[in-house]
Amino acid sequence: VVQASDQMAMDLLADPNLNASHTQWVIVVDRVENKTINSRFDLDIFIQRLKTQLFRQGKGRVQLVENREKLRELQARELEIERTDGQPGPKGIQPDYSLYATISELPNRGTSYYLIDFKLTDLRTRQLAWVNAYEVKVER
Repeated sequence: VVQASDQMAMDLLADPNLNASHTQWVIVVDRVENKTINSRFDLDIFIQRLKTQLFRQGKGRVQLVENREKLRELQARELEIERTDGQPGPKGIQPDYSLYATISELPNRGTSYYLIDFKLTDLRTRQLAWVNAYEVKVER
């Protein structure tokens, strides 16, 4: 978890497109799609640690925003503002990009190979702005 998130944060923050951008990238961190043989486990810890690393190291270059589901949950619980359009709370900053991951596993007799695929998608154009993967082989 630590090695994968550290490596991905460094790579994303070193991306030439991000560093050449004259505007701050607004990123919403989504979730991890678990495609392992034990798909009951919540593996969002990988993307959450990456989010923390991007926040710590990416000040000025990236702005992280809460995902819509969590934002609406917080607004419903904490805001006392009545809106006339039926939507909960005030409108927030719209993200430019969505960051998510997919974890796949290829089991063998005594080992498993894991591929953690991280993607940053431009929400306006659907283009992949950044992609990287972390690979690890572990004994089972």
